[in-house]
Amino acid sequence: MPPFERPYVAAYCAAKWPEGGYVLGYPLGPIPAQVVREMGYEAAAAFYRPWRPEVDAVHFSDAGLILLEGKVFRVLDALAKLRWYGELVANTEELRPWWGKDVQLRLVTVRVTNIVLELAKASGVVIDVYQTPEVVAKAEWYERYWTREYQLAKQVRDKRRKELGVD
Repeated sequence: MPPFERPYVAAYCAAKWPEGGYVLGYPLGPIPAQVVREMGYEAAAAFYRPWRPEVDAVHFSDAGLILLEGKVFRVLDALAKLRWYGELVANTEELRPWWGKDVQLRLVTVRVTNIVLELAKASGVVIDVYQTPEVVAKAEWYERYWTREYQLAKQVRDKRRKELGVD
């Protein structure tokens, strides 16, 4: 995750749910029973956290959950992960009170393409376009990097640095 995506997700959640009710960086999936038996559930959850997948945010309500992934780039990766994350809810002990309730999958992004809209619809993922000036500026900077003009200018700079002996 690029370093600006976590604050982007936090800003979205704060704007969408100013009353709270959400958690950022929520671990999903089971913890091996043997680890739980040996350590107890809370210690096992803390120990096993690095190996559990983590959704960017979860919003909790009486009706159900919203699993949220925020992406500026690699939006298709987020779509794929969300489908998998939705399946993990029923195996996440911490979410037991929500087992059997509605689970909405939501992708928050700066902009979308038609193919992303089609794939999201087919995957049952809701897309929410959310823009902040900071993340739009970062996205534009990163997008320029891949342009032909930027790459040619970079080659010229790199060649000049090499000629000058600057690394």
